[in-house]
Amino acid sequence: MKYTYIWGVFFFIVCSCAVESAWAQLERASKAPPPSALREVPGQDFSLTEDQQLTIRRVKANYLMKVVQLRSELAVSQLEFRGMVGDPAITEEALRNKGREVEAINGQIVREMINYEIEIRRILTPDQLKAWGRSVDYPVQKKWGKNP
Repeated sequence: MKYTYIWGVFFFIVCSCAVESAWAQLERASKAPPPSALREVPGQDFSLTEDQQLTIRRVKANYLMKVVQLRSELAVSQLEFRGMVGDPAITEEALRNKGREVEAINGQIVREMINYEIEIRRILTPDQLKAWGRSVDYPVQKKWGKNP
């Protein structure tokens, strides 16, 4: 009886730690900053009209809502995938399907980022667009461990 109680307490502690860790990962993923496409478009630097600034804020808010939702879905799918990997009862096909789900959500996030960029392009005049394009600081990608 004593060993059953000890094992029960041990199991409860392990499970609560695992659940807390999963919730922490999910919370971090949902609060993650959006992709680099969400750069600021300051009004003074680009001579934006009030209407342009309002439209950009609306587009940005819409984009943020979509991306936060997608990142939450992504975090849940990734946690499910991790849980499935260690389960011997799960088939390879089920793992592949879950992997495709994760990949599809990642693709949706990229598509939303591209849509955001296109929406901003529609709002800006050609001169503003040129200045905005020059202000972009894209990170340098590494190839084979070296900077190009």
